[in-house]
Amino acid sequence: MSRSTRTVIVGLVVIVIAAAIALWAGTGNLFNPQTPQQQAASMMVNGKLVGKNRDDFIAATASSCNVSAMRTNPNASLPQVDTACKCVAAKEADSITQDQIAYLLEHRSVSPDLEKTIQRQLDECLAAK
Repeated sequence: MSRSTRTVIVGLVVIVIAAAIALWAGTGNLFNPQTPQQQAASMMVNGKLVGKNRDDFIAATASSCNVSAMRTNPNASLPQVDTACKCVAAKEADSITQDQIAYLLEHRSVSPDLEKTIQRQLDECLAAK
């Protein structure tokens, strides 16, 4: 995968994870009295996404990543993009913290530490090829 394709994917993964979590978490519900920390805690078991929450997170994140990456970089190989998006989504589902989810819910953007984590995870996914 070319360096420019990697750069496009990195930027998109960061953006789409924030969007996917916001949609997945149902933050559009104006009648939800929970704080972002409470919402994040309710999605996790022992500090981890599990079961349906984990599966939904991966599916939403990978799907959004694929669509955005291919729209932004139509010359990219769909199988390469799909593999990278699924890999990062799975790694992120396994490592995202309650505080990172709460930050996303509250600010509708990724925290600097989450952005660095996503970059590292993408590098790991691309190096595994």
